[in-house]
Order: sequence, then structure tokens, then C-alpha cells
Amino acid sequence: MLRDVLEHDPPPDTALAAVQAALALAYTSFLRTPTANANAAAILGIAAEALVAVHTDAAFALACKLLTYAHLHVGEVDWVHFRRMAQCLGRAGEMEGVLQVLHLATQHHAAAPDDALHHARLLALDALGRDADYDVAAHAQSQVPAYTQELHAYHAAARRDASQLVRALHAFPESSPLACTTYLSLAYAHPPLRPLLADLPDDAQSSPRALLDALVWRAHDTHSDHIPSLLTLFGVAPPGPPTHGAPAHLPPSVCAALAARAVPASAAALARAATWCGHRAMPAWALALFEAALRAAPDATPRVVVEERQPIAGRSADHAALQHAVAGVVHAYVAAGTPHAGAAFAARVVGTPLPSEAAADAVDVAGRIAALPAAVVERGSIVTAALLGCAGALQDAAYARAVLEDAARVRLKPNGRIRRALARMLLASVAGHYGEMQQLMRQLAHHTPWVGGPAPTSVDPGTTRLAKLREALATLGFEDEAQLALLQGARQQSAAGARPAHGESRDASYVWVRDTPLQPAAHEPWTSGHAPRDTEPTSRGEHGALASAARLRLCAAQGDADGAQAAFRALLDADVRPRAMHLVPLVQSLCRAQRTAEAQWVLRVALRAWDVAPTRAMYAALLTALADAGDWRGVHREEHEMARAGLALDAPLSDSLALARSRHLGTPDAPAEHVVDAALARNASAVTRHFQRRMQARDYVGAQQFYAECLDHGLRPHYAHRRMLKRAGNYVQKQLRHAPDAAELHEALRLQERNAARSAFATHPAGRAHVVAERRYRRALVHLVRDVVAGRIERAVRTDTRPAAAAPRAT
Repeated sequence: MLRDVLEHDPPPDTALAAVQAALALAYTSFLRTPTANANAAAILGIAAEALVAVHTDAAFALACKLLTYAHLHVGEVDWVHFRRMAQCLGRAGEMEGVLQVLHLATQHHAAAPDDALHHARLLALDALGRDADYDVAAHAQSQVPAYTQELHAYHAAARRDASQLVRALHAFPESSPLACTTYLSLAYAHPPLRPLLADLPDDAQSSPRALLDALVWRAHDTHSDHIPSLLTLFGVAPPGPPTHGAPAHLPPSVCAALAARAVPASAAALARAATWCGHRAMPAWALALFEAALRAAPDATPRVVVEERQPIAGRSADHAALQHAVAGVVHAYVAAGTPHAGAAFAARVVGTPLPSEAAADAVDVAGRIAALPAAVVERGSIVTAALLGCAGALQDAAYARAVLEDAARVRLKPNGRIRRALARMLLASVAGHYGEMQQLMRQLAHHTPWVGGPAPTSVDPGTTRLAKLREALATLGFEDEAQLALLQGARQQSAAGARPAHGESRDASYVWVRDTPLQPAAHEPWTSGHAPRDTEPTSRGEHGALASAARLRLCAAQGDADGAQAAFRALLDADVRPRAMHLVPLVQSLCRAQRTAEAQWVLRVALRAWDVAPTRAMYAALLTALADAGDWRGVHREEHEMARAGLALDAPLSDSLALARSRHLGTPDAPAEHVVDAALARNASAVTRHFQRRMQARDYVGAQQFYAECLDHGLRPHYAHRRMLKRAGNYVQKQLRHAPDAAELHEALRLQERNAARSAFATHPAGRAHVVAERRYRRALVHLVRDVVAGRIERAVRTDTRPAAAAPRAT
């Protein structure tokens, strides 16, 4: 009965009642004559442990009475019970309880307290934050056991004491690596890593290598931003600081001490880390991790027959890890804006074809890529899918065809990865022109007869491939993205739902978030602190999350708050963890419907419950909605909350707030000078807002000069800009009727005519060439997809009589 209390940790009242019942049963059986039974002292020791575990003053007082009674009438209670009680109280930070247990231990045993009791005292001092007393007690011990050394390392890491942490690390034997418990202590000292340590499997703590594998996989699956911290902790981080995500939480001296005891990471863990770097545009780190994975799998040379067509039992984990690492490097180059370098890297280490056109961005990394061994990774569908991403970034359908033909030569069929890559290429080619989209939909829906050879079954393979392609498009939310593009192209904003009544309670329970395992505290007021976090369920698929994000973006563009809530409710019911790509359009849809109270609840409560950091886009939507409603006190409050979150107002958001203030107050303020660069020129809405702000401030010449600078930095004007320029010209001509001799107005009109001529579609060569190239690429991509569905790629490879170029083999 007492062991059940210790193992299952029931509520305090239940535990206390169970201990009292166990003591009553023991008293009626053999405690009346305790000296005649050798188990009496053990029973009282376990009962005292159970009472201390209750963590109430009454239970602790009863435990002390039991130990005193045992000392007077029964005999000595074993050391182990005092150790466990002291360590339990030490972890809870109850220093007085630890001292009382130490006093009772010296009564039962005349010898000095042993190392475990001293460790419990250190635990209590650490939990109470009494650093000076902790240092005195730590230096008072001559022989330090291993578990106390781990506590010293945790204490120094939690307090960012680099010198003490280096000293604690050097205290471990140099001949043996650090234990798993030491790495767990160091990881627990960094609060962002604590969620990754919950419920680790038993086999993950068998060795530091297994622990690193388990933590990296969990961080990758939960989309954590702290993989650089994990790699630094285990001493396997690439040189140089990370360019994205959480920086290394350990100082350089500690990193050097940990690097001296680097854990021999497996190729699978390094490949997962390279994949993580690929999604975050970190090509230098991804390339270094690939090189480390290549060293961790020295025997993983390419085979003649592609392993993906072999049974699972005959596949190699190192081969798959290297393929994932290659895909991570390619994705990193694509995300960093250098897809040619990714193609050059794959051509070197895999032997895939190169794009037809050379690029200058591949020259910068040509030396490092050329130093890599040639053709050390075998071809696979994941590498093919990554190269199709390169082709999509380059908008080169010919390169995509060459990649697919090269995959067909090694008997790789278009499986799910390749279909999803083609679907992503189609998704990226979606345009806002109704005729273009109608033609694209018609060509995708048209059945293509199978020409790739005899069908293995009676079912037409072309029909099967087309159905699977449509399924892949559906999982990415293709239809919603197409509608969103058409909606943005036509500039149609439809408002769905009525405005909420004024005086809505801010701490209301929002029924649109159902009772799901991922639901935050719905009844908690939005002004509260941290919401309780429930157990994180396993995501049921990345592709359902992408489709939900597309539906939420469409609802946000339409202003359909009810539709966005229904889509978000379905996301929660499917046990998909909400992420920023879901919460940003949800907040935008709520703010466009002027339901700012619910948006504030999402920012205050839900984000913390789902462990999602607020973004500038969320606050921009909320600030714009409050400014449109004239709630300037709310605007100032949200600006303060935005600053507390580490976010600052950017130039487009400042212009939006200034325009709203001028509409409500009628006194436009002087606009600040904007630094015109390529990033600002790519933001068409920001250019429009700042132009309007200058026009409202009667700075007509400055507005036209700002627009001309944006054109010089690569602005691609569309019809909204041309309409804006036309209205500005009409307004300046109207002002000239009242002041025909104003030189400033004549200069503004001259600049307006020049900007209008440069913005015209027929006379803007960059914009026209871009539109023509996009249309050409879209049509070539549709033809390529139809050839894949019909099997023409496989037939072309079989009938090709040209000698295949021998790929360089590894030396």
C-alpha cells in the first residue's frame, strides 16, 4: 500500500488517507510488539517517505514523529530512507525540511551524513537560489561523486556561469565521455529545451548517441527552433554561429569544452539536423552537417540498383540518411535564393544533371562543392523531389524534365514525394488571371491516355497517376490557393458575418475552439499569465496542415471570420498542432471582421498554450483593426505588448497607423523618410501606403520621387499602382486650376507623367518580360505534368539510344 502511494503520486488527501490506513493495518498486525519483527523499521521508513512525498506541513510533521518513534522504540531506520526523503525535499526547495531530515539521520546513525544527504542539501540550496551558501557547501566536500558533479554543472549552466561550468566539465574524467544524465542536466538548465525532455523512451538514455538521436528527432518533428542549441550541447555543432533560429545558449568557452567531448552522432541525426537547416535557409550549416553525416557513414557507397525498389529489410539506414542530408542542403540553397548552387551540389555528390543556364551565384560556392567527393550518394526520390524544388525556384521546366528523365534511367517511378514536388511547382505557378487559371484547370482535368508501356493491371495507370496527383494538390490546398490568387488579382474583398456588438466581454469563452486535446484554457481571461499546457499530441500529417493553412488564408482574404473559425476548429479536431501559418490568417480574419476581443484572446492565451511566438503580421492586423475603429488607447496598449514580445513597428505598419489617424483626426502628420531598397520595392502594398501618406501630407513632389526610386529598385507595377498614379495626376491638375503658377505642382505633374509611362505594361520591359516568362513556364510545366501522368518520360528513356554519360564514382 505504501509503495503504491510512492509510485502513483495520488492527491494529498488520498495519499494521507492511504498512509494512515497502512499504518493502522501494520499496527494491528505486528507493530504492537515492534522489537519482535525485523520489518518494523522498514515499514516506518517507507511510511515516512510516503508522508514526505505528500508535500504538506501536517504530513511532514507526522513523518518526523514516526522517525522519532522508531528511534526510541524500534531501532535504526536504514540510510536509504533518509536519502530519498532529503532528495525529495531538496528538489522541492524545502531547506528546513532537509535540515530536519539530516538531524534525524544523525540521531539514527552516529556517523556523519553521507554523500547522498549532502547532495540533497545542495539540491535545496540550488532550488532556493542561495548561490553563496551553495558555493560554500560545494567546496566543503573533498570527494565529489558523479551525481553531485552533474548538479554542479546544472547549477552553473542555469546561472550562465561560464567559468564554473567549464570547471565542472573538466572535473569529469577525461578518459570517459559524459553520461546521459549529465547531458540531461545541462539540457534542463536551458528552459526552451525542457519540453523536448518530457517522456523520453528508456532506450533513448542508453547512451549519449541514442539520447542525441532522440532529441534531434523530437525537435525536428515538433518544429522546434532549438536544434542549434542541441548540437552545441553535444559538441557536434558546425563552426560559426547559426544564421537562423535560437542562438547557442552556451558561451564560447563552454562550447569548446563540450566540443572536446563531442558525441559521435549518427548519420540519421545529422541528416535530420541538415533537413531542419534546409527549411530555415542555412546552407553553410546544412553543408557542414552533410559532411559530418558523410564521415559518420563511411561504408554507405552508392549501389547499382536503387535501394528504394528493394524490400525494407534490404535497405540501409545510412543510405537514407545521406539522401535526406542532400535534400536538406538543396532546400537550404533554394530557401537562401541560390537554387543554382543547390543544383550544382546535387550534381557533384549525386551525379544529377545541371541546369542549362549557368549562374553567378553558383560560382561563390563552386570551390567548396568541388572539394566534396563525387557521386557518393545514390539517387533517390527525396533528392529528385528536392531538385524539382530547384527547378521551381528557377522556373525552368526543361531542368525539371531532365531531372525526371535521369530518375527514370535508374528505375525511379514518380512516387508520393515526386508527386508532391510537382504539386508544389503547380501551386507556385498559380496566377491571379482568370483566363490563365481556367486554362490550367482545364488541362489538369483532361484525361491523358497511357503511353508508357503495357499496364501491369487492368486499371489505366494514367488514370491512377492523375487521381494521385489531384490528391496531392488537394492536400496542399490547391483550389483554395487558386481562389485566393483570383481574389487578390481581382481585388475583391467580401465581408462575411455581422460586426459584434459593442461591449463584448474580453474574458468570454470562445465556443469556436472546441474541447480538443490542443485547446488552450478557453475560460481564462485574456489578461492572465501563462495558460496551462496540455500534452502535445502527435501531428497526423504535414499536408493536412498545409491545406488548412490555405483555407485559412482564403477566409482571411475574404473577411470570412466564421469560415476561418470553422477551418481552425477542424484543424484542432484532427489533432494537428496549430502553428504560425495557421494563427496568422486566423487573427487576420478576426480583425477584418472587427472581432478584436477574440484576436486579443488568441494573442494572450492561445499562443502561449500552443507554444507559438507572436509575429509582426498578427500585431499588424490587430493594430490596423483597432486604428480603423478609432480605439487609440488599444493601439497604444498593443504597441506596448508588441515591444514586450521583442517586435518593433516597421515602415509599412507605421504608414497604415498614420493613414488611419489622419482619417479619424483629420490632421495628417509629416511622413518619415523611407530608405528605399529592394525589399521595400517588392512590398507593393507598402509602396502604395507610403505614396498615399505623402499625398495626404501635400508632399506631391516627394510622393512621385519616392515612387520613381521604387521603380529604380525593381518595383513591378500592377494596375493598382497605375490607377493610383492616375488619381494623383488628376488631383494635381485640379490643384493647378486654383494655382496655375505653382512650380511645385508643375514638377509633380511632370514626374507623374514620367512614372505613369514607366509603369505602363506595354512600356515596362521588366514587368512584361516577367509575365511572359511566367506564362511560358506555366505552360511548359503543365505539359511536363501531363507527360509524367501519361508515362511519356519512361517511354522516352526506354527508346533513347544515346549512350548515357557515366557518372563519376567515389574514389
